[in-house]
Order: sequence, then structure tokens, then C-alpha cells
Amino acid sequence: MKNILQDFRRKDLMEQIQALEQAKSSQPSEILPELYELYLNPLEDNAVDYMVGMTLREILAAHENEAVAGLQHEQAEIQKLCIQICGQKKIQKSIPLLMKILASNSRLINELLLAMSQIQAPEFLGIFRQLIDFPDDVISATAIEMLSHYNDTESIARLIQIIQQGESDESYMVCDLKTGAAIETLGRLTAVQAHEFLASKLHYRNPAGRQLIHRVLIERGKEVLPLIAHVFEGKDVDMMIMAANVIGQIRDKSGGEILISAADRGLLKDPNVRYAVYEALGNIPFMKGIVFLLDGLGEKDPLLLTAVLTALENQINPGVIKKITETLHSGVAQARLVLEAIVTARAFAIFEALYPEPALAKALLECIAASKDPVLVAAFREKLKSMPHAGAAAAAEQLSAYSTAAPGRKILAADDSKAMLAFYRTALTGMGFEVTTALNGKEGLDLIKADDSFTMILTDMNMPIMDGIEFTRQARAQVHFQQIPIIMITTESDASQKRLAEKVGVNGFINKPFTAEQLKATIGRYITLDK
Repeated sequence: MKNILQDFRRKDLMEQIQALEQAKSSQPSEILPELYELYLNPLEDNAVDYMVGMTLREILAAHENEAVAGLQHEQAEIQKLCIQICGQKKIQKSIPLLMKILASNSRLINELLLAMSQIQAPEFLGIFRQLIDFPDDVISATAIEMLSHYNDTESIARLIQIIQQGESDESYMVCDLKTGAAIETLGRLTAVQAHEFLASKLHYRNPAGRQLIHRVLIERGKEVLPLIAHVFEGKDVDMMIMAANVIGQIRDKSGGEILISAADRGLLKDPNVRYAVYEALGNIPFMKGIVFLLDGLGEKDPLLLTAVLTALENQINPGVIKKITETLHSGVAQARLVLEAIVTARAFAIFEALYPEPALAKALLECIAASKDPVLVAAFREKLKSMPHAGAAAAAEQLSAYSTAAPGRKILAADDSKAMLAFYRTALTGMGFEVTTALNGKEGLDLIKADDSFTMILTDMNMPIMDGIEFTRQARAQVHFQQIPIIMITTESDASQKRLAEKVGVNGFINKPFTAEQLKATIGRYITLDK
């Protein structure tokens, strides 16, 4: 076996490949010195050099003692390779040597940390704690992340400090790797203290950090709901909105009970809070929530009413349809608002359930035609074509005259609320714009990279996947979007959030809730509107 690689450099390509294939199949440890030499001094033939590396890895993985011995090799490249093998194979014998190398060779710290994270030996916990404050954020974040694997509750106080420091005037504009790792690690720990702290930071000062806090709380599920309930007893509207959003995403009945309890105590007076609660209850199927949503049919604000109908579309049953029908027959003014909200929300199931009543069908079709939104009209046309009701096909044909429109100037609207996007479509189409929507900043960024013809961008601040701040930052990096107006739609009352938005390139703001006329007035400050 010793001679498999003898005179390897003099062999032709096929002989070299055959020798390496034989070495891989027989895996003799005796040829490691020859493989080390070939690995350190490659032949500069990519295919052969790759096979040398793969053969070396397989033989080391098959001979744990040799992999451990290689940790003390004089060449750093061999040490690095053996560290990787010890981590991947979780070789317990390597633990003392890995700790010794870490104490004496900071150049290999990345490889050592990765190997230690794979082995997860109790002996490494103290090392990870020490590295929490390592100057390199990548090393620090890796160490912090590893603490969750040990459920290290002793580090909670330090992790809380890191997250609090991320809200300082000097730091809040960026959520760095270290802060992000601290948030995720606290979320994974089993200690209630960790989750209580995260629940107190629902309105974290940095939007990316805030999004991360929401995500880890949602991942914890219904166990965090009692930690959020008290938020509605305070006066912080932003916190209430965030709490409702998280409760809605957890989708548990106990969360719905928290929202209804707050409503029963008269704690949902702010329209933005009610909007968030309506959206949340649309995700939580239980009777008290449906009753609350049906009471919401009395809302006068079109935006709130659209949120109500969007939520009811998810909770439809005969009782819901009966109540909506009664509302539509109870008063002319409110009936018109509800009809328009059904259309704006594209509540197709509700539309189909109401359609058999001729008067309601006629009123709904009039609202669809009046929207002047070719996309919305086309969507309802397709719905009508699929319905078995008498006259539905003819109605679909009648709507064809409204399904196309001359293209206007284009606006992109990014918001994670489907009700909000539906409102934008109706309001902006009525102003003569061609509207494109995105459910988060990442979708919005993909759209503007593919199409540079947008006249304006409207974006929410708080969105999953990519928030409005990061979306704006990256939009401004696109050559065609360095000057166009970007308007941020927000419920934020904290002035620091607006300063952060302005710094990344937001031109103006409009606070929720708002009417179509208020939206039009805001847009008119930045671009000339058609008369």
C-alpha cells in the first residue's frame, strides 16, 4: 500500500486518477505523508488537486487517530484540515488539543470555533462565554450562537446588555451581527427571563432587530403570549400594534382571547391598534374573534373596514354572511362603505355568497366597475366565470369593458398587510396610477431591479424578510432610484425612527390610518398629479 503514490508526479493523468481512486477505496493511513505533500504542493491541475484533497479528507475521516495527530502538524494548512475533520466527525479525543490550539493560535480561531460548535463538548462552554466580547463580530456572534446549544442561562444578563446597547443613540441605526446573535440566542433559551426581556422589546429601536425579535417570539409560540398580554394595559400605541401583529402570527386561540379581553376593557381606542387587531383575528379562528370582526362592520374608515373584510374572508360561515347581508340592508351610507370594502379586499368568498341576491349583485358589480382598477376588474371577471350562479357569465362579459385601461405612471407599494395593499390599489388607481404591490422589501427590491420605470415608491417601515429601512437603503443604491420620491407609511411615533428613515433616503411620511385624499395630498407634494 505504501507505494500507491510512488512517483505520483511522474505519472500521466489517467495513472494519477487510478492511483487516487485506489487510495480512496483502500484508505491506507500509511500514504498520509505523501498526500500531505501533494496537498501542500499541488500539481496545478484542478481535477487532480481536487481529488487529492478529497482523498486526504476521506482517509483522515476513516482514521481518527491520524486526524487528531494532524492537529499538531507543523503546517497550518494541514492543521486546519484536521480541525475540520475532527469537528465533522465529532472526535472526542481532539477536545484537549483543540482547546490548546485555541489558546496559542488565534489565526485558526474560525476553524476551531466551527469544530467546537460541531462537537459541542461541555468543556467548550467556558470558551464560548469568554468569546462573547471578542473584537471580531463574526467570532463573537458565533460564540453567542453556541450558547443556545448549551441552554446557558448564566449568559442571559450579558446578552441582554448587548441588545440594550444596540438601542443606544450611537448604535441603533444598524443591527450588527453580535446583536442579532444575542436576540436569536435569547429566543432559543428555555428561561422565562429571556423571553420576558424580548417581549419588552417588541418595539425595538432598530427595525431589523425588531423584526428579528418578532420572529423569535413567534417561533416560541403560545408560551410567550402571557408575556405580551399586559402591553394592552399601557399607553404605548406602537407596542400594542407590535403585540397584535405577533399574536396574529402565533395564531393561537389564547392570543385571540387576549385581544378580545383588551377590546372588552375598552383598550383598543386607537384606530391603528384596531387595524392590527382586525388583521390578527383574521388569522385566529374562534367565535369571539368572529363576533368582534362582525362588530367591525360598523367602522367608518375605509381602511379599517377593508381590514375587517379581509379578516372575515378568512373566517367565512353562514352566520358571517347573514350579518354582512343585514348590514348591507341596514343603511345606505354604511352599506356602500361595506360594499366598497368587499371589492377593495377582493373578498371573493363573501362576494360569491352575496351574489345570488340580485340587488347586492348589482351593487357589487357597480363597485367593481367604479374602481377603475383593471387588475381588480380582471380578478373579479375570473371569479364570475368560475361561479355557477345564473347571470355570472354574462356579468363577467359586461365587466370586460373595464378590464383594460391606458397605462399611467407607475407606483410601487410595499406592505406586508394584504388589506393595506388592497387599499393602495383602489386609492392609487383612482388617481390614475398603474399600481404594483409587494408583500415585503425583498419583493419590492426584486421588482425595481427588473423594472426601472416606477415614478414613486410607497413602503411600510415594519415588514418581514426585509423591512422598509433596508429596502430604501438598497433601492437608493440602484442607479435609477437615487432620486425618485420614496414615501414611508408608518404608525411610528418615535422621532428616532423617522430620523433613521430620512438617513437612508426616505423623502416623506404619512401616518396610518389615512384616507385616499390624504394619501393623494402627500403624493402631490412630491410629484405633479393629473387633474
